[in-house]
Amino acid sequence: MRIAVLGTRGFPDIQGGVEQHCEKLYPLLASDDYQVTVFRRRPFITNKVKTYNFVRFVDLPSTRLPGFEALYHSFICSVICILKRPDIVHIHNIGPGFFTPLLKILGLKIVLTYHSPNYEHVKWSAMTRSFLKFSEFLSTRFSDKVIFVSRYQMNKIGKSGKMTHINNGVTFHSQSANDDYLHKIGVQKKKYVLAVGRLVEEKGFDLLINAFAELNSEDARLVMRQHIQQVSKSWQRKKMLLCRDMSGGSSYSSFSAMQGCLYYLPTMKVSRYPFSKQ
Repeated sequence: MRIAVLGTRGFPDIQGGVEQHCEKLYPLLASDDYQVTVFRRRPFITNKVKTYNFVRFVDLPSTRLPGFEALYHSFICSVICILKRPDIVHIHNIGPGFFTPLLKILGLKIVLTYHSPNYEHVKWSAMTRSFLKFSEFLSTRFSDKVIFVSRYQMNKIGKSGKMTHINNGVTFHSQSANDDYLHKIGVQKKKYVLAVGRLVEEKGFDLLINAFAELNSEDARLVMRQHIQQVSKSWQRKKMLLCRDMSGGSSYSSFSAMQGCLYYLPTMKVSRYPFSKQ
């Protein structure tokens, strides 16, 4: 069986929840019986590998323009799928699902994984939110099967026979007793808060940073797994926040050493079932 995957920027070592989802899922599926091809977006690729744990990559042109990136890439992927005729087209999220009716009309089988109601993200304009809402209607209506990672979202959309709920999987890592990494980044055990996620308004990081700035402690630190340039200078000045750049790809190896901390779960308005909750 040949499976084509679109709607992700790609993997490995590309930041994002959908990217982590795909990086963990498809190596478990790829085999002699299941040939998995993932369409990646060139501007985000950090390596030139053509395969990863038996998963094949096709790197396609894209852009970093917000609101256009996914649509442009998904159109190219859809054209390739129409020509190559895979047995299943697996689409991730509702934006890339805009072309689902075209694929369906031309006889392709489609599985949609619904990760998040993107139209609820604060960053989008009213026009973009309307487009994403329309894409949600098209992709859920014309897909043969719809997988929801959030039961809440599935119930919100409305159950049907083709819809099912499957939680995001989780990989358990052994915890390290060595605290050298903590010393390396300048924090003490049980005296820091760890926050992981993208710096977007719906995650509520502004509330965390403002609250942390009110702490009356000289040695407490806030450790954030971010691209350091995403953290504004005004935020960094508050209480000498330790906004370490721990973003090096999507590797979580360093987190085995992040012991003895308070963990902040970054979810407010949209993310109903984040990976870290598990």
